[in-house]
Amino acid sequence: IRDYFSKIFISSEIGLRKSSGNLYEYVINELSCKPINLLMIGDNIYSDVKVPKKLGIDSYHKSYSDSHVTVSPNDIVKAMNNVISQACTESLFNLYIPEILYFISKLYKELS
Repeated sequence: IRDYFSKIFISSEIGLRKSSGNLYEYVINELSCKPINLLMIGDNIYSDVKVPKKLGIDSYHKSYSDSHVTVSPNDIVKAMNNVISQACTESLFNLYIPEILYFISKLYKELS
């Protein structure tokens, strides 16, 4: 998976926690981006959804109890559309959205 991303942030490697918000603030500073340009996908309602939302980061809750069920392409498209619609036009990430959607569709096909 590291081949597909220029940066991957792992809380245990960095030594910061999602639940405190410190990891999200670190990522924002490290990438020099606005919170609205990030998307957090996770299973923990507090650390992966509520904390990032308080910081202005869009989030998508994937219930751990649904781990045997794949996220549908429609769910992914809805989450991405939400990020796209909120992103500012000057966002440097807008240029990468087609590539991200392509990667997600290939990943979904491989995992299906």
